[in-house]
Amino acid sequence: MILITGATGNNGRELVRQLVAAGQHVRALVRDPAKATALKVPNVELVVGDFDQPATLDAALRGIDKAFLLTPVAEHFAEWQSAFIAAAARAEVKHVVKFSAMGADPGATVEVLRLHGETDKLLRDSGVPLTILQPNSFHQNILSSAETIKTQRAFYWPLKDAAQSTVDIRDVNAVAAGVFTSSGHEGKAYVITGPEALTFKQVAEKLSACAWPRHSICRCAPLSSSGRDA
Repeated sequence: MILITGATGNNGRELVRQLVAAGQHVRALVRDPAKATALKVPNVELVVGDFDQPATLDAALRGIDKAFLLTPVAEHFAEWQSAFIAAAARAEVKHVVKFSAMGADPGATVEVLRLHGETDKLLRDSGVPLTILQPNSFHQNILSSAETIKTQRAFYWPLKDAAQSTVDIRDVNAVAAGVFTSSGHEGKAYVITGPEALTFKQVAEKLSACAWPRHSICRCAPLSSSGRDA
């Protein structure tokens, strides 16, 4: 059985969906089953767990062969990841797939990349068989700008003219599902990106051509971080 942490988040839910579609049996770690009704489908078992309570992780990992490690990037990120890795080692889990980030490095100046880099190393040093997934920024993040796109035909990101190869979470989790359901991935790290790097001005142009052929988003607002530095 495969344990999925972060199961109620966008990536966790998508991975559960893809694994179930592939015929896998999944145990989904949730804090509140009442808020996880969408996960109550055949071949999915809900288990209550909390990264702040390591004993619940031990219980969740009992009888688990493989596990997916995904926690929010928040104040206690390193503690949560460390607690799970230690619990996976105690449970003798055969394979942990860790959700990291492209550019993760213990010496990174960007905090989220440093935290991922430090915990990637922690997992490597634990002796637990592992695979590390390092996706770039998610294509779905643009949905957070839906309201300003709808009302102003504009969106605002503090990236100036930087280009990103954003990646769809469905593609990210297709890789994760493939790692869980095929062999030969232990000890490897996979960088996952979209098909091309685009500035957000270029993204706006593509959205304009698709959805607003007569009203370009780019004419409504410059997309070099709406006039602010990154």
